[in-house]
Amino acid sequence: MEHHEHQGPASAASSQLCGGATLTAPHGVIATPNFPGRFPVPISCSWIIDASAIVGANVSIVVYLTQQYVLGGLRFTEYMYYSDDYKVPSMNVYELSEDDVTRVPWIRFNSPYLEVRFTMDSLYGTHLRALDRLLDVYGFNITYEVDAVKAHTCNALHCRFLGNCYAKQDFSSYYCDCYPGFSGPDCGDGPLCKDAHVCENGGTCKHVGDNAIACICPTGFKGSRCEISEYDEITGCNLEKEGEDCFRQCISTGDSQDVCRCDQSISSSSRGRAKYEMTVRLANASHFEVNENGEHQLNENTVTVLEKQINRFLRNFNLSKINDLEVFAIR
Repeated sequence: MEHHEHQGPASAASSQLCGGATLTAPHGVIATPNFPGRFPVPISCSWIIDASAIVGANVSIVVYLTQQYVLGGLRFTEYMYYSDDYKVPSMNVYELSEDDVTRVPWIRFNSPYLEVRFTMDSLYGTHLRALDRLLDVYGFNITYEVDAVKAHTCNALHCRFLGNCYAKQDFSSYYCDCYPGFSGPDCGDGPLCKDAHVCENGGTCKHVGDNAIACICPTGFKGSRCEISEYDEITGCNLEKEGEDCFRQCISTGDSQDVCRCDQSISSSSRGRAKYEMTVRLANASHFEVNENGEHQLNENTVTVLEKQINRFLRNFNLSKINDLEVFAIR
């Protein structure tokens, strides 16, 4: 059994009553009574999906949680065989949790029989709600198919709480039917995203409900507005990578005046800062002294001279500002 993540108005093989049906069609709709209106509670319903007569490669029972508004009470049980007087369970049971309502668009079952059971004692505090939307919807209107999983699916979250997820009439695909004022394949285009600069660094603005937005950031940026670079301002390193010695390097030897013409697409110099590392071979042992640990190190006078010479060398490349120049190690 797998679960990943909905659908059009109730149509083929829809159950108008609360359960009690054995569904043998290759696709159909399962819904609570009076969907999307209130239904009587306490309630207990059961549907059986019978796919035993359908054979083929990669065939399974897939349930798409298209309009899933209850936060619990749904339980799926697989059976290897199912009849009124004899049942062989497969031991696979999946109970929908509150988190699954938005995170899971579909659930796949590999057994030939599936029992869908719904129980609920109260309508209060048991349904998905979104500010200004989904305040008066109850129950569920979900789709099942005996087929491979569709490439494109949706649910309430995928439609950003700004549209209904429907199946096409032939169940060939799923789509978001957006509320007035919103558009796009996920209904994420709306009035708060009209400003092209609301997301920085090439981020894409998307509504999440009427009154909130989220920025989908390009590679290398993060933050609520994509304002934070994932690359270290000093080294140009990707901070997610392990290790301290991660630098964007450009190697220069000889007397070339065209030093460090690196790729600037994602580099620290694009933010006005760069780090240079160079090696100098010193032939005179008088430049060194032994520290208290018995290690050789550059004497203080030599360090000062080197820093001045390097500073002068870098200024010849018309650098506007040099910060924190330091000779920090010998090897």
